[in-house]
Amino acid sequence: MGARAQVDVLNADVEGVSLLLENGFNISGRVSLDGRSAGDAGGAGVRVQLQTDPLIPPLAVPAAAAEADGSFSILGVVPGNYRLNVSGYRNSYLKSATIAGVDVLKGGMRLDGEPRGTLDIVLGNAPGSLDAVAIDGRKMPVAGVTVGLVPGASHRKRD
Repeated sequence: MGARAQVDVLNADVEGVSLLLENGFNISGRVSLDGRSAGDAGGAGVRVQLQTDPLIPPLAVPAAAAEADGSFSILGVVPGNYRLNVSGYRNSYLKSATIAGVDVLKGGMRLDGEPRGTLDIVLGNAPGSLDAVAIDGRKMPVAGVTVGLVPGASHRKRD
């Protein structure tokens, strides 16, 4: 059971806050590799977790491990805002994630109760690559520099 409420505390005590404890619900889903059949999902070792948004560690929902067929079930989710965290995959990348057909990578998800659909996660197996040379002000190659790639503003919160 759990409950959450946003409380803004400014210059005085806050009174009259009440929380109604609610039973958690479960979210089922499937991890699949792009271009593979459901029987060859390749989800073994993948961990799926919903993190509260904003992140509140005591309210973390335990991660679910995907079975060999890619299926998983996240237990004990209470209503609130969440961001998806997928880990444990190799030689692939998180291509898409939808719940009941809605993209959850763009801005997280608001869950008010058990969703009417499954959480479908697709891992891509053809990542892009980049070949680059760092240059100085004279346009000469520079060795031993660290280069960081930063997504555009619209993709920065995408997991």
